[in-house]
Amino acid sequence: MVMNGYLVPAALTGFFCAVFAIFVQSVSSMLDLEVVIAVSFVSGFLGSLFSKFCWKGEER
Repeated sequence: MVMNGYLVPAALTGFFCAVFAIFVQSVSSMLDLEVVIAVSFVSGFLGSLFSKFCWKGEER
């Protein structure tokens, strides 16, 4: 279940970013809503994974 320790927080971070993107989209109408949500989710997901891997390296 090691991957569960990485994927769940990353998915939650991505979800938070996607919800935040809806707020940003309401302020700015330059991009389609789906594009903003997708980019925000991927950005949060990958950022969280990178953070988890960095912290695992620090604990060794």
